[in-house]
Amino acid sequence: KKSIISTSTSILLTDLKPHTSYTYTVRALVTKRGCLQYLWGKETIEKTFTTRQAKPSPPQNLSLIKKRLTSDSVTVDWQSPVFPNGCNSYVIYYRVGSYTVATVTEDTKQEFTSALPPYTLYGLQPFTSYTVWVQAVNHEGSSTLESDPSNLETFKTLTDAPSQPRQLQCVYTQSTSVRLQWLPPFHLNGVIAKYNIILAKGRSVNPLINSFKSLAVHVQMTVDGSVNDATLTNLRDLTWYSVWIVAVNVRKSDGKQLTSPPSDVKGFGTPGGAIGKSTHKQFQVTSCTCTDDG
Repeated sequence: KKSIISTSTSILLTDLKPHTSYTYTVRALVTKRGCLQYLWGKETIEKTFTTRQAKPSPPQNLSLIKKRLTSDSVTVDWQSPVFPNGCNSYVIYYRVGSYTVATVTEDTKQEFTSALPPYTLYGLQPFTSYTVWVQAVNHEGSSTLESDPSNLETFKTLTDAPSQPRQLQCVYTQSTSVRLQWLPPFHLNGVIAKYNIILAKGRSVNPLINSFKSLAVHVQMTVDGSVNDATLTNLRDLTWYSVWIVAVNVRKSDGKQLTSPPSDVKGFGTPGGAIGKSTHKQFQVTSCTCTDDG
C-alpha cells in the first residue's frame, strides 16, 4: 500500500506486477492552518484495474514419470512458473535425439495444453531417443507470450515388436537342403534378438493360421538376430515346402518376447537325389553368415 501526494491531475504508477489487480483511491487535499487535510465524500474516487499480462518465467522441475513410459508414449510432469504473469496454458516441445539446448527446428513437434500437469505425449516411435521441454504461454489479445524453456529431459521409448522381415528368398536349392536370405524389418523397434524360421510341407500354407505348433508345420528354427541368411539341411527330396520367418525383439524391462508379423511365404520344391530320400526328422542350420541390410 502506497500513498502519493501530487498537485497534478494525473500520475504514472510504476513498479507494478503483471496481471495483478490493484485498487486506487483519489482524495482531495486542502490546507487548513498550515496542515493538509482530506476532504471526504464526493471528493473521493475509488477505482480498480488489472495490469496486462507479461512474459511468464519458465516452468519448473520438468520430469518424466518413468512408470508410465511405453513404446509410443511418455508422461511428463512439471511445476508452475514462479512468476506466471497470467500464464493460461503450456506448450510441450519434443524432437528426436538427445540435446542439451532447446532449439526449435523443422522436425520439432509441439502440443498445447491448458490442463494442469502431468501430460502424456502419444504417437512416439518405439526404441527412439527424444528430448522434451515445456514453455509457459500467455495470450494477451492477439499476442502470444512464451516463457524461456524449462529444463530439458531426454528419454528413450521402450522396445516394441518389429515389422515383418523383408524379401525372403530361396537362393539355392538342392535335393536335401535350401539356402535362405532375407532383409531385416524396415521398422526394427529395438534390437532384433533372433529370427524364427518356420518350415512346412505343402503349398499355400497360411502362417497366420498354421503356427509352428500346427501339424502342417514341421519345425521351427532359430538363428541369431544379427544374421540374415541360413541354410536348412536334411530335407526330403522331391518334396514341396513352404517357409517363412518372423523377427523377435526382447523387452529388457520384463523379458517379454515381441514377435513381428510373418514374412511373405516362399514355396520351393527339392529336386530328386541320387541316394534316395532322407529319413532325418530334425533340421539344423549348417551355415549362418552376415549380409548387408540393403
